[in-house]
Amino acid sequence: MLWVVIAASVAALGAVLFGVFRAKKAHDSLGLEQITKWRKDWVPITVLVDFDNFLPEEVAKLKDAVRAAAHFWNEQVGVKLFASSMEIGTGATVPVMRHDPHTMEERKEAAAYAALHLNKKGELVRATVYMADWENLPSLILARTMKHELGHCLGLAHDEAELSVMYGKTSDRIYCVSPLDKEFLREVYGAPQT
Repeated sequence: MLWVVIAASVAALGAVLFGVFRAKKAHDSLGLEQITKWRKDWVPITVLVDFDNFLPEEVAKLKDAVRAAAHFWNEQVGVKLFASSMEIGTGATVPVMRHDPHTMEERKEAAAYAALHLNKKGELVRATVYMADWENLPSLILARTMKHELGHCLGLAHDEAELSVMYGKTSDRIYCVSPLDKEFLREVYGAPQT
């Protein structure tokens, strides 16, 4: 009986140490292998609103939100991650589309979501932001929602910190980019601007 208790204790200790080692390794490497990213030469990314499926006043509201979100990421990280619409073609393009309830039924609770497509190397090759139940969102919340979705389009996952722009729920809090996310984006996409 004593041998069973000792064997179980050793196995439990081994599992704990293995978990700590894996967590430390992932933190030390910033998780670059686990987080999707564009090829560096595809950045800056141009974000375009799909004119055909929104009313003119909706396009204007979304374009303002996209502009604010792109400026936020460029300023917070200190790297030109998003280009202006004047620079179409210099990198990847992310369209902002109206959500199709027939093909995206599982996402019906979200105001917006990002669909990411990867190649066999695990690199991002296409990203689309879908706008679902967003029409009644105040402009400030719409801009924050767009910041969050553009964060996904950069390869970031949800964050546990409530003040992080990558936190999974929207609110009227002031959001920022977490230091770890900033470090990841700077390491992947380029040195800080001077």
